[in-house]
Amino acid sequence: MGGQKIRFEIFKRDKFICQYCGRTPPDVKLEVDHIMPLSQGGSDESANLLTSCWDCNRGKAGDPLGFIKIRKDLVEEMESLQEKEMQLREYQKLCEEIREREDCDLDLIDEKIRMATKEKYSLNDQGGRSFRYFLKIFPVGRIIDALDIAIGKIGTENPEKTARYAFGILHNWRRQRGRNGPQEND
Repeated sequence: MGGQKIRFEIFKRDKFICQYCGRTPPDVKLEVDHIMPLSQGGSDESANLLTSCWDCNRGKAGDPLGFIKIRKDLVEEMESLQEKEMQLREYQKLCEEIREREDCDLDLIDEKIRMATKEKYSLNDQGGRSFRYFLKIFPVGRIIDALDIAIGKIGTENPEKTARYAFGILHNWRRQRGRNGPQEND
């Protein structure tokens, strides 16, 4: 079943109420029960666990919930939790896809920096996190445009100064974008 922490998380979620009969401590001893028994393919995930008193849990034994009367609100809450877990998995998948796309874009920016400095400097030397921030605002081509302007103005002898200049350009574009709406090159 998991440790004490999981047990008390389930108790707290269920408000320390037996989800079969509605009784509470100190009148009863609470346990954590599997909605779908492990013997029938159930899991130890929180969506498959509920608070049960000792009597109800022993009366249920290894029967699945379909054979036992259960509060309707608990079933609805379980379905809601399952939906939330599915949405969370999809959200995490989307975040991972965004991160992978940003990593590819950062590789392009890194290539630009390496070419401009004849391999003396890389993205890690010049603020990869700052460029990742701007990738949330601008497409990679727009960031490379800012780098081109900065390299043309400052050169590549002082790459930190060049990177700061590029960041300044991007900050200005962001402010202009906020005042005037999306820019044509965005």
